[in-house]
Amino acid sequence: IASIEEMILKTAASLRDAHDPLLSSRILMTGRSIQPGSVRICCNLILDLWMVLEITDEVDTESTLKMIISAYQEGDVINIATEAFEALDYMYLVALSFLGEKDERNAHFHQTVPRWMHYPALKDLMVKLIGDDDPHFPDYRMWNRKEFYH
Repeated sequence: IASIEEMILKTAASLRDAHDPLLSSRILMTGRSIQPGSVRICCNLILDLWMVLEITDEVDTESTLKMIISAYQEGDVINIATEAFEALDYMYLVALSFLGEKDERNAHFHQTVPRWMHYPALKDLMVKLIGDDDPHFPDYRMWNRKEFYH
């Protein structure tokens, strides 16, 4: 293995494939403390935490959303130029909305909207979110839960 970061990412991927994103997210949280600021670890952690929210109601949604915001900010995700950015940015904006950080959400939305408005489904969800004064997480899921159980 080329680096500690790579070892953390491979271990998390292996556990995600064999078990679920809850277990891999725990590895990535530990990895974040070992490799602070790693964009790759933070991005994978955000995706895993979102999947956890998507597949179960048995986690503390507020704490999980706070972890998404923290990983997004620590990993400087806004400065990555990947196709995953659109999904990561959407997840961050949903987390801000659900935690009542609407001013920050709106400012971030207007700052980043030109970068990611390529996928119609995300665009529709984001426009809906910006106008929603009382959002509920199930309305902003990105995937169908059944997709995770096959």
